[in-house]
Order: sequence, then C-alpha cells, then structure tokens
Amino acid sequence: LTACPRPGGGDVRPDGDTPRYTAKQDQKAAEALTNAVQVADTQGKKDGVEALLSVRQAYPETTAAQEALYRAGVLHFEAGDFVAARKSFNELLFENPLFEKAQDAKLKAGLSALEAHAYRDAYQSLSAVSERLEGADRRLALEGAARAAQGAQLLADALRLAIRLG
Repeated sequence: LTACPRPGGGDVRPDGDTPRYTAKQDQKAAEALTNAVQVADTQGKKDGVEALLSVRQAYPETTAAQEALYRAGVLHFEAGDFVAARKSFNELLFENPLFEKAQDAKLKAGLSALEAHAYRDAYQSLSAVSERLEGADRRLALEGAARAAQGAQLLADALRLAIRLG
C-alpha cells in the first residue's frame, strides 16, 4: 500500500499543540494591522473584517496575520455571523494552538458553534475549554456546554452540567 499525499501538502500534527509554522514579527505587517484595526473602529464591522483579512492575506505567517484573523473572528462574532466567526477561530487555532488568546478563541468558537446549531461540536468544545477558564468565562462555557448538550440530546451530560452549575 502507498499513502496518498495530503491535499495542499498539510502536515499532520499528532499532539495538536504544535503551531503549523513559526509566526514572524514584521514591521510592515504590524503597520497594516494597525491601519486595519483603525478601519474596523471607524468604518464598521464589515469593512473592518475585510481590512483585517487583507492583512492576513498580504502578510501570511506573521504575528500580525494571526492577530488579524483573531480580530476578524471577534468582529464576525459580535455581528452575529457565527458561521464565519467559527471558521476564523478554527483556522487560527489550527495554525497556532498556542496563540496568546487561544482560550478566548476556543470559547468564542464553541459559542459560535452553539449559535450555529452545531450542538455536538459546541458541547465538545465548550466542555473542554471550560476546564482551562476561570470566573465568568468558565461559567459562560459551562452554561453553553449545558445548552449544547440539550440541543444534541445528550441528556445525561446536560443534567450533569446543570447540577454542576448549581
């Protein structure tokens, strides 16, 4: 038997915690990110997302590109476009699971999955990330996991989470 190459030449990351590449600092990318954030702050979410994603496309494999993808996901999330938010956060976490705001990205990806009615994915994501969160974010993740468990008809899990929430 011979193995077929993965489409796009992607690497398999067995541990799940290794970045796909090492993001590099780039001054031009950082300036472009600053400009894109200013667009997002002054011209609305739609234009902001476009500006942020253009930074990502123009400066791939930079820290600015990862931050731009995170911020685009946040803007999608705030605008209620949960499918696009989930896509942005999942792409970011695939590329760099050690991103400095990874726990927030995981929380928002799980909440996006819940709002997009992907209940099983939301339950798995939110219950896993809740173990690494504290305070209000932990409670939000647990409440979301409970709602997702109900939506996925995982009634025993929903009951267990309801009891845990008190």
